[in-house]
Amino acid sequence: MSNAAFPAPGWSTRAERTRIAPEVPRDTAEEALDRLLIVERINRYGWAFDERRLDLLVDCFTENGTWEGSVLGVDDYGPYVGQDEIRRFIADFFPLQNDHRRHQFSNFVIEFENANYAVAHAYLVLWGSENDCTRAITAGPYRFVAVRDNGVWRISELHGGWDSHF
Repeated sequence: MSNAAFPAPGWSTRAERTRIAPEVPRDTAEEALDRLLIVERINRYGWAFDERRLDLLVDCFTENGTWEGSVLGVDDYGPYVGQDEIRRFIADFFPLQNDHRRHQFSNFVIEFENANYAVAHAYLVLWGSENDCTRAITAGPYRFVAVRDNGVWRISELHGGWDSHF
């Protein structure tokens, strides 16, 4: 048996899925509000997924948004491009779940390219409840590209990362 850690620490950065830059000076009230709105959009995605509200889930994305994921940077899913394709993928995925899922996002780092474009990194802990038992299913890094779309922050790219299969 190998002594190497599995999953290997830092796999997401090595796979170029996590791209966090050094801190830069900032301090504007407008940017603080935008940060909160981006975090809320990400949380709305989680709520919509968990409550199986495809209408709300698709509304989290831009019209040509992209959803893709990877387990350990090795087993890839997607990309699914456009609201219709994302809707179909998620609708087909729901029947494969035997438990009730809860997406818990935390540790947000948001970097703005400009006033209408930001990259948000967050950790996911995915919980599952079944047979009167709740447990962590997997965890991992997510990267979201958020854009201001008609005055509303939406996800133009979602890159999900998971530290184990589920």
